[in-house]
Amino acid sequence: MAATQRAQEINLLTKQWITDALFDLLNDHPLDKISVSQVSQKAGISRTVFYNHFDSLTAVIEADYQKKLDRYFDPLTAQPDFKKRQGQLAQAFLQLVPDLKRSIAGNYTETLRSVTIKKLEDLYEHSNLGITYRGQQRHYWIQFIAAGVFQIWLTWIENGQKESVAQITVWIVAFHG
Repeated sequence: MAATQRAQEINLLTKQWITDALFDLLNDHPLDKISVSQVSQKAGISRTVFYNHFDSLTAVIEADYQKKLDRYFDPLTAQPDFKKRQGQLAQAFLQLVPDLKRSIAGNYTETLRSVTIKKLEDLYEHSNLGITYRGQQRHYWIQFIAAGVFQIWLTWIENGQKESVAQITVWIVAFHG
């Protein structure tokens, strides 16, 4: 049992070394200019060890960002009031602004977009939004709203965050219909 626990600890440490190495390299280079060899060398591991833990550099980013999304978004499912939930969602996005800015600079926004939209879809799927859509219509509506909410926040960042968070939240609530 102790050996298994130690192996799990080493596994987690190795994933963290890989993640830290990649994000350190992303401070100076866009994702498309970074190789698995560079990350492995910086992490002090072999390429084989890298591939034992991740399929790609994108997978490293996805895993790291998914943990952040879980931390910020999972508590929102317990909030029954839609408008309060949107305010909490705004606060979650504020926590993610540095990550989104880094993704713009590092040219990996699409990776964060796909992970975030999936998380938003899950949030909306398990929410009572007061909409009457059912079946496939509800599915399309959720995809549309999730993608739109992400794009609003991303555009807000790209435009220099000129509007207040309160204003963005009001617009998002209004867009829900």
